[in-house]
Amino acid sequence: MQRRNAPRSLSPRNAWRAADDGSAIELLERRVLLSVDVAINAAQQFQQIQGFGTSLADAWSLYESPAYQKMYYQDLGSSMLRVNLRLDALEGPGQQISSAVTLGPDLQADIDLFNWQQPDVQADGQLAAAGKTYGLDSNQAFAVVMTPPHWMKGPEVNWYDGTPDGTLPTVTYYGNDTAGGSIIDTPENLQQFGLYLAAYLKGFQENFGVTFSAISLQNELVASEPYDSCVYSPQLYVDTLKAVHQVFVQYGITTKIIGPDDVGVGFTDDPWILWRQMQFINAVRADPEAMAALSAYSIHGVAGEQDGVVTRSPEMWAQYVNGRSPADYPDPSGAWWTGIAGDGKQAWVTEGASFYPKPGTARSRWPRTSRTRW
Repeated sequence: MQRRNAPRSLSPRNAWRAADDGSAIELLERRVLLSVDVAINAAQQFQQIQGFGTSLADAWSLYESPAYQKMYYQDLGSSMLRVNLRLDALEGPGQQISSAVTLGPDLQADIDLFNWQQPDVQADGQLAAAGKTYGLDSNQAFAVVMTPPHWMKGPEVNWYDGTPDGTLPTVTYYGNDTAGGSIIDTPENLQQFGLYLAAYLKGFQENFGVTFSAISLQNELVASEPYDSCVYSPQLYVDTLKAVHQVFVQYGITTKIIGPDDVGVGFTDDPWILWRQMQFINAVRADPEAMAALSAYSIHGVAGEQDGVVTRSPEMWAQYVNGRSPADYPDPSGAWWTGIAGDGKQAWVTEGASFYPKPGTARSRWPRTSRTRW
């Protein structure tokens, strides 16, 4: 029932009932409650979903709103939050993202170089921290690198063989993004990258009380985009993974590393998209140190989605897990791999389909849909 001001005329036809105070009570339609029997076979097991949520974008004012926080964690029931590392948290001279900052062996001194008061960092931190108040006990926040800092990147390499093509990273979007390029593959630079990540993760914990459960070292690591992006080859990824893990061990950072985080499994008529993800996994498999450093495999679910229509096939997810052999799939030649089922690692889907306002309209960057892992 709901109470409203009484209408001028009361009759059974409009189903209003007058109250003593002059208002009226509107009688809503009667509900019929139906019972449903649900049979559960505890012996039959399916994949285990450990979390569900979304990624952060740029809706800062929403993230700071208690109403939004409750809606996110309670109404939606999100139990995972994907947080991208903000470039403006660490800027050099002139407060430019292109100005280099040299980090040292004192991790707390490195943390103090970050500006934790930046509006985007604050908004991220408040929404992540709200998970402890409104979320489930199992709630997790995990991090993703959209790009290393601008000064840590150099000429872009070919993702397949690591050959530099001479393309340099550029600062775009009014000085807010660093597009393209590849991380510089020297021990000194990779250690700097490890220190940068360690300081960000530890500093986020100190300032917002949130410990990231995992971090992906690069979002969609073969894509050179006009926004934050960085291209890796399989060997460059392995080198970076090992260097970052060594720093994490040195400073007691317990956040797990996941990856490679390519775009997805694609379609049955184009297995090369998933084959590319497997080239990075194979490079990790071939290096025992890297294999031990990578805690879980991660991938996106966006390849195979066009104009809001999901065309990717469940068959490709099965091939990701179980493999693709030449005996079962002779064509196209070479698009074969050993599945991840025997590697003893969880598989995370860290990005899914996008939200489209309506058919024929531009793609929206928020919400960037559900993130799950299994």
